[in-house]
Amino acid sequence: MYRIANQIYNTSDFSVFGEYLSYSNKDNNLYLNLEKVNTNSSSCGHFFSNDYFYFSDSFEDYTNSVFVYKQYIMELNTGEIIDLKNINPQFLTKKEGEFIGFEKKYNKSSLVIYNVNTSEKTIVSEDFEFGIKLFNNNNLVINDGWILVKSLSLLTGEYEWEVDLSEYGQIRSVLTAVEDNLWVLANDYKNNRHSLLRLDANSGRLMQVLGEDLKLSDAHVKYIEEKQTLLSFKSSISSVPSPSTLIEIDAKTGKILRNVTVESMLEPNLKVGLWQYQDNQLFFTANTTMMTTTHIGVLDYNTLALLWYIEVPGRKGLLKDIQVSTGKIYVLDQVGTLHIFEKEND
Repeated sequence: MYRIANQIYNTSDFSVFGEYLSYSNKDNNLYLNLEKVNTNSSSCGHFFSNDYFYFSDSFEDYTNSVFVYKQYIMELNTGEIIDLKNINPQFLTKKEGEFIGFEKKYNKSSLVIYNVNTSEKTIVSEDFEFGIKLFNNNNLVINDGWILVKSLSLLTGEYEWEVDLSEYGQIRSVLTAVEDNLWVLANDYKNNRHSLLRLDANSGRLMQVLGEDLKLSDAHVKYIEEKQTLLSFKSSISSVPSPSTLIEIDAKTGKILRNVTVESMLEPNLKVGLWQYQDNQLFFTANTTMMTTTHIGVLDYNTLALLWYIEVPGRKGLLKDIQVSTGKIYVLDQVGTLHIFEKEND
């Protein structure tokens, strides 16, 4: 079903968006579709957002004994690169060319709205230190100290509500907002308890707690926008047989749609690790007899039939990341080899 098409060595991390592949290597050089983007960098970050590619660059100014940090954004349709100077983008808004980001000055960060087309900048909040987790309508959902969730209005710069979720451990992720439902994944490792929390997005009121009697993943719960569902897919990474459990939840109502063992993975003893969804298929890493992920595979999303799997040839160590685009699977191993698989013609 898929064949190995390419291997890129010495890779630190990578990101896929449609036909675009970006990756940085262990020499801190950044590449976009195999073309080098930056040079002489001591570190770099990069991600895609809609039709924009963000990347940062830093290098040491030996004359002045300081590190210089630069932020850039590229329009993928035109290839134009815009120097953002000291503004670090986080989320694009619904307005063309406008994003929310941090502006760093004198060891302080201000929250700003910046338009790359007009260079207009609006300061929303000064001396801002919290982690932005989600952009929802005209509000930012913020994780403060891993126990508080806050909603900040971009129109007023004021917090509209906050809720303390420490009863459920630490906040792992703010997953999505669907209609008036805000979904948060929390982990209480001391009591081995993982919870999906449904909040009212307008008030922060806790409306539902899911987790008891469910084998939820502590990390790999994702929102499937096409289906408007939340999906948890997990197994134990072990050297003995362990079933992979899939749980699907309606993100609008909180109703559990599926809570099943993936039977097709039992006979080959595949225990799911990381996974991605695309086009009614689930792409995953898995281990078999070893204590580390060695295989990749594909499931039919609706029937959970196992369509294809393989031990990654030339893999060294565990598989750290898997991403997909139409007709391609990208998987990164522990030593930094990016394995690229292409779909074979039927």
